[in-house]
Amino acid sequence: MNRIISTSLVLLMCMTIGLGLTECKHATDNDNCETVYVDTLCCCPHKFVYIQPYGDEKYFDGLCSELQDDIYKLMPEAGYAVELLPAKPIPQSAYYAPKKRYRADKIIALQKAEYKDCNEVVVIGVTKKDISTTIHGQKDYGIMGLSYRPGNSCVVSSYRVRDRKNLHKLVLHEFLHSRGLPHCQKDDPRCYMKDAKGKGNVAIQEHLCESCKKTLQSNIKNSQI
Repeated sequence: MNRIISTSLVLLMCMTIGLGLTECKHATDNDNCETVYVDTLCCCPHKFVYIQPYGDEKYFDGLCSELQDDIYKLMPEAGYAVELLPAKPIPQSAYYAPKKRYRADKIIALQKAEYKDCNEVVVIGVTKKDISTTIHGQKDYGIMGLSYRPGNSCVVSSYRVRDRKNLHKLVLHEFLHSRGLPHCQKDDPRCYMKDAKGKGNVAIQEHLCESCKKTLQSNIKNSQI
């Protein structure tokens, strides 16, 4: 319901201003995409980041506003709006019984398939469960997050995040991967894009380094992400 209301407000704001409208896709409560019209010249959002909680929805309260602030500070011209979806169970098809955790690669593949026709949407699954993937020469390696780069699907786990207040940094890290950003080439320990390498300290990450900023701006300019 909130997403339907927000879509209506976007449309009303743009109609009131009376500027040219362009078409974009926005998901509704029926899990399908509908066409809405937003103005590329006004401040109305025309791209969406959906945070999909798997399980404890209350734990992720506030994550929307935190991520919205993070994205706006780094790329205000991109026009993203962040929304929290209703919580749902984590996909059991992603469960990896030998380690009693969930395969991140399967989760993001399922999300990608669900939103395959929504070109203006990035979906970020969030969970308190442990997640893993095949990396570093190991078949099932525990991780904090995974994203297609570039792509429209990510997943983040708070399982290895000691302090909830730092979770938004991890979510931002995976979102920026989806926008084509690689790990920090300068290996700056304070950069949001620092590669954790199994022992990253999210708490001290406080900015996007100049090198990563240039890469992000180049990606925005070249692909209109």
